[in-house]
Amino acid sequence: MTRWKCTACGYVHTGDAPPEKCPVCGAPKDRFVEVDDDGTPKSAPTPPAEEKIAEPEQTMKKWKCTVCGYIHTGPEPPEKCPVCGAPKNRFVEVTDDSAPKPVPAETADGPGPKNTPAEAASEDETAGQGQIDAANAPAWFRGPKYRMLFDMLTKFHGHPISVHIPNGLLPVAVLFVFLSAIFSINGMAMAAVYNLGVVALSMPLVLFTGWVDWQNRFNGARTHVFNVKIACGITVTVTSWILFIWLLISPEVVTTGQAPRVAFFVINLIMLGAAATAGWYGGKLVFRE
Repeated sequence: MTRWKCTACGYVHTGDAPPEKCPVCGAPKDRFVEVDDDGTPKSAPTPPAEEKIAEPEQTMKKWKCTVCGYIHTGPEPPEKCPVCGAPKNRFVEVTDDSAPKPVPAETADGPGPKNTPAEAASEDETAGQGQIDAANAPAWFRGPKYRMLFDMLTKFHGHPISVHIPNGLLPVAVLFVFLSAIFSINGMAMAAVYNLGVVALSMPLVLFTGWVDWQNRFNGARTHVFNVKIACGITVTVTSWILFIWLLISPEVVTTGQAPRVAFFVINLIMLGAAATAGWYGGKLVFRE
């Protein structure tokens, strides 16, 4: 007589064939294996066939933001670009064997993509890559008189270069202001004057080159990201001039007069916060995070 062992619960059956069902746990016949007298299986059990559940196939596509060039993978474009904040209708579908297909305009929160596939393809190939694409810029900006200057400012990274001037000096100026207030050192206040002066004088160039880049690289798109950067740039410009003139006329404001000193420090913090915010959003555009 042959010995059969249930692989589910260990019950051993003796007979010419295993039972149709284990009397202990109810496992089916195919869960039994033939064993020796010492219980060692002679052959491995045949695992029961598992029924595969059919999963619905979801087509994954690539979508490109025509403002900043961000690539999204999914069945549909995102509601908003995570990099530049452009709405869904500014994405085009990108395929390897055909021109990008524009997404139909579904909302009124921004201009849609180009009217024809050829125009969409032209914009898509260069979006976010430092191209000169100022279709929505003023006529004088697109004219030949200044075109070479604007192209060179974008090509040779005029805005990133110019913005490093205030970005480096502005925190130092604020630090000197606070050190002057804490330790009553007039020399620190004068150092803050010089630093703030350079920041204030450089900001018009920063704003101008930033506007040129905005028109050339991003076609002047009015999204949340660019609106915040513009507002922050203007805030830094205005506050740096206010602080520079104030400190130039009355350097003792750092150490004397409680109310004026508090107002002076608050403006410093507003300026520093605006610069940091603009830099953070600029990093999103550059590093696509």
